[in-house]
Amino acid sequence: MRVLIVHDDAEHAGMIAEALRQEGLIAHVAYGRDIEAPFTFTHDYDVIVLDRDTPALTAEAARRRLGSLRARILLIASAGDDDLPVAADARLTKPFTFSELVERVCALGAGGEHYKLVL
Repeated sequence: MRVLIVHDDAEHAGMIAEALRQEGLIAHVAYGRDIEAPFTFTHDYDVIVLDRDTPALTAEAARRRLGSLRARILLIASAGDDDLPVAADARLTKPFTFSELVERVCALGAGGEHYKLVL
């Protein structure tokens, strides 16, 4: 399974990527200027883990840039942030454990339970 982590903090993105790699997933990271790089969305990802606090890219913008790709978006949000964008398929509230993150990513990527939330 291929996962893209979009985060504004390189250290946190790296920790998330490492947790996913330990489970055998392919994890790429985009943060800072990388978020807007043309190559960011050229791969066919199964899941995009998007931190809600990343100012350069919203779930809606990620969905638009993905075009016809069918990646699911897992939005990482702060507690109390109940405004889930329609483009996000699932939400994980901070703080979370890496096992929760891996479980949610695997569920989304496997196409099992569909977490699509509609506002």
